[in-house]
Amino acid sequence: SSSSGQSNFSTLSANVSELLAINVTSIIDYGNLAIGATSLSDITATVANIGNIELDINLRGYGSIPEDNNSMICTYGNIPIGYERYNFTSGVAYAQMSNLSGLTTGITHPQFNLISQFNTSLSSRNIFWKMQIPTRVRGQCTGTVVFSAIYG
Repeated sequence: SSSSGQSNFSTLSANVSELLAINVTSIIDYGNLAIGATSLSDITATVANIGNIELDINLRGYGSIPEDNNSMICTYGNIPIGYERYNFTSGVAYAQMSNLSGLTTGITHPQFNLISQFNTSLSSRNIFWKMQIPTRVRGQCTGTVVFSAIYG
């Protein structure tokens, strides 16, 4: 008796799209600050790249609606956008930190260079925040900081 072998070959291909995605600390909490006071220590927000490509970051903020020129809306009064500041290095004095932008275009930081999650030890970075409280403000204050991932 004779036997013959049969084989069949097929080629499969897949297209993996680029995924631009971040995970950000859920809240930046400045705690209780007195009128005229500035945050004594940095409040840390962690940005993690959960996509598959390198990315940069764009930052903007508002009190209650985009471009309202506030960083926070308080029970009494508002905190203007320039009073909320950030830096990519910890321990920087408030006066040397970057002002948060209130424009919907935000501020893009092309040097952020957050690599994809393939290397988990390098796929997250901290952004350090401080707030100064102007006069004529009191009560509970809330605002929004928008972290946008952009192609890096």
